[in-house]
Amino acid sequence: GPYDIFDINMGCPVPKIVKNGEGSALMKNPELAYDVIKAAADHTSKPVTVKIRAGWDDNAINAVEVAKAAEAAGAKAVAVHGRTREQFYSGRARWNVIADVKRAVNIPVIGNGDVTDVTSAWQMMEQTGCDFIMIGRGALGNPWIFSALNRAWKDSALSDTCSQTAEQLKKYDVFATKEEKINMMLRHFEDTAALKGEYVAVREMRKHVGWYLKGVPGAAAFRGRINQIDDAKALQEAGRDEVIVTGVDGNEQAVEMIKDGTNLKATVKQNFEGMADIVCEQMEKYFDGEEIEKESAEITWDLEAAEKGGYDH
Repeated sequence: GPYDIFDINMGCPVPKIVKNGEGSALMKNPELAYDVIKAAADHTSKPVTVKIRAGWDDNAINAVEVAKAAEAAGAKAVAVHGRTREQFYSGRARWNVIADVKRAVNIPVIGNGDVTDVTSAWQMMEQTGCDFIMIGRGALGNPWIFSALNRAWKDSALSDTCSQTAEQLKKYDVFATKEEKINMMLRHFEDTAALKGEYVAVREMRKHVGWYLKGVPGAAAFRGRINQIDDAKALQEAGRDEVIVTGVDGNEQAVEMIKDGTNLKATVKQNFEGMADIVCEQMEKYFDGEEIEKESAEITWDLEAAEKGGYDH
């Protein structure tokens, strides 16, 4: 076939999968997991890999046992999501479990869970000793994470001999501009439409829009509009409508001021002065047409909120 590997997903926590004894339910039955993996490995010349979780719940953390069974059955690598099935995607991933698996097996170990930027990738590799990193939800709305990690990897910034601090590693992270976010969002939609058809793509993009524009002023209104759209043309037009993402320029400049160490408060105030008419217009809509003076449309920022892409008004 056209596939490079066969990956057995024993990490899926979705109820409709688990109730059939599949996905992460196999974590409760290492013997059956062994049989499944061995049957696959014995019937293909291509590598068989396995993804597992830390365990079923806090009382059954058995990733090491299952990883050993996978290795014995012929798996060529194992990916470990540091959460239990009962956690789904909440709480913190147990990186110590990934480290335990790495020490217990001789096949490559892929770490997964809570990697959202170059710094957290470096921290996972340092703390667990894993051979590779798997990115999941950290890529939602942020596909640039892969290019950032590739640059860091090429510079040996993620190696165990790296002398750079976590703060220095931030230079590799990408702060996408408004135009980059919109263009990537539209490209994502177009690629999905080509693969699955426009009907499915329009509906799938409703959740992705929220991730792409997380923290951007005006994002809530934009999501509301997208949720009402049923055709591709309307979605593309909405994505290119700059009014929908009004305010993002100030957010981007605030982030740049943090990075450059210049006077954030003065710069952001000046940036928003040119938006006063638009801010007042939007406020008037919420107050039944009541006239709002420019002087009363005050937007304040703080370093922490700006860095996270948030704002107070």
